[in-house]
Amino acid sequence: INLDFDRKNYSLKEINFSDIRQQLKWLDQQVDHFDFSNKDTFGQRYWVVDQYCNKKYKRVILQICGEYTCVGVNPKRLFPVQLAEKYEALYVVLEHRYYGESQPFGQQDWTTERLRFLTIQNALEDMAYFIKYINKQYEIEDDAKWVTVGGSYPGALSAWFRYKYPHLTKGALASSAVVNAILDYDKYDYQVGQSFSKSGKWCLENVQELYRYVEKILTDQQQSQAFKALFNATGLTDQQFLLYIADIQAGFVQTGQRSEFCLKMKDKKLEERIKSFITIAEKSDTKAEEFTFAFAANTTYDPSKSQRQWLYQTCTQMGWFQTCLLYTSPSPRDRQKSRMPSSA
Repeated sequence: INLDFDRKNYSLKEINFSDIRQQLKWLDQQVDHFDFSNKDTFGQRYWVVDQYCNKKYKRVILQICGEYTCVGVNPKRLFPVQLAEKYEALYVVLEHRYYGESQPFGQQDWTTERLRFLTIQNALEDMAYFIKYINKQYEIEDDAKWVTVGGSYPGALSAWFRYKYPHLTKGALASSAVVNAILDYDKYDYQVGQSFSKSGKWCLENVQELYRYVEKILTDQQQSQAFKALFNATGLTDQQFLLYIADIQAGFVQTGQRSEFCLKMKDKKLEERIKSFITIAEKSDTKAEEFTFAFAANTTYDPSKSQRQWLYQTCTQMGWFQTCLLYTSPSPRDRQKSRMPSSA
């Protein structure tokens, strides 16, 4: 991406989150971009950081939020802000429709009928309208260089947007972008196993041994409930519980904390690793209740929750159902033994 910078100097300045001055704002967004008879709008949140730009607004970085409640500038993801500081760019963050407080139906329940406008196409049109809106609000000239930034699902949005709207942006940063819609996504589990192996074969083997132990425990109903209680997960079925613990360990890999996870399991007997894993689960943002049928079926609006909306998106458009392979492959779980719904 050519942002007119000195190619001999790629260094980025260290930035303290407390020094960032972000402004929360709202715009009126179309509920349905594809039905011109539908004039309904909703409030969509966005944030602006203008302390680094030269006020000529020659460069704009758009950070795309995804399937979660957006907080504006993410204190754990300051790289885009560092880019804004280096290249004197205006930095803006847009919350995804149906997540957080950007709700097309306000605080009404998330019924399936009301979720019908939660589509990739509408999300991309939101971004297009937003860029035009910001250009007008800040009197940004046509030759300004817009760059979109996102990771995982927002990374895919960043890539798709660049492809579909090349006239509105000059480039896109699409980190770990899941641009291919895959129904039976066993390659995710494969990569998790490969990543564990980077710390050493012992790490993957330790994780696999832990899974085997859990699978064995779940064959005894009495032991199963007692073991689930250690995770505050007695409300989960065996299948849901296996998915829950799989999601916790995969999260460490996906967020760049694989080494930390492996070290917690290193040079420990199985019983000690289980205790370590219980502690990890207690501190994790992954909550057992989110894996129940009741949680997914709950239509009550809650700006802090996102599981129902994300399930709707994956079921209607994208797939990405994270199934598993065999222990004989670089996979933490075994497709035949894990008794996951996807292995049927």
